Amino acid sequence: MKAGDGTVQPAGNAPICRNSRGKAYPTENAMRQVWQQVKLSEAFKAALPDGQDLTLHGLRVTFASELRESGFSDREVADMLGDLSEGMGKRYSRGAEMRKTSLRVHQRRNAS
Repeated sequence: MKAGDGTVQPAGNAPICRNSRGKAYPTENAMRQVWQQVKLSEAFKAALPDGQDLTLHGLRVTFASELRESGFSDREVADMLGDLSEGMGKRYSRGAEMRKTSLRVHQRRNAS
């Protein structure tokens, strides 16, 4: 992490995802290849038999939404995703806001 304009932000060379040895993946493609291998493993298939369509992007969005639902700010979500822009934190966690609205609408409709 590095300090920018008073906000702590991930350094450009601070990888969010690391391999089993704690090293950064050399390329995004290398990380995707490992993800594909994980999805082919028997352990993954046993744990998530219907998980073959999971993507790294989808996991990123899910993580962001869960952080937002837990009360973290857009800035904090962006920081945890490794994004410099607070707007990206907001974009990736928009599903959390939609779920809150859906629950509120459902509760009001059932109350009447």
